[in-house]
Amino acid sequence: RMARAEVDGHVEASVAVHLRKVCGRAMEMEEKAAVLGRTVAQQTEAFKEQGKVLAGVREETKKQLAATIAGLQQKVTEQGGMIAKLREDVALGGDLKEQKRT
Repeated sequence: RMARAEVDGHVEASVAVHLRKVCGRAMEMEEKAAVLGRTVAQQTEAFKEQGKVLAGVREETKKQLAATIAGLQQKVTEQGGMIAKLREDVALGGDLKEQKRT
């Protein structure tokens, strides 16, 4: 009986040591998981902010392109007007030459 009680005591002590190690590892893993969770949350927030910045840049680029296109269209219109005026002047010059001949 004494030997049996001794063996049981050793087994209990061994199991207790093993349980403490397992619990310690489980707590370490929980801690690491919590840290990873916070890191993922921070990165998610950072990505959201970057998305907002990119959306702003995209909008600003659209506005700048629209302004550039409008400016170019205005120049084309102005040049078209100048070309029409030159054609008119050339036509008038031709008419004047015809009038002088007659």
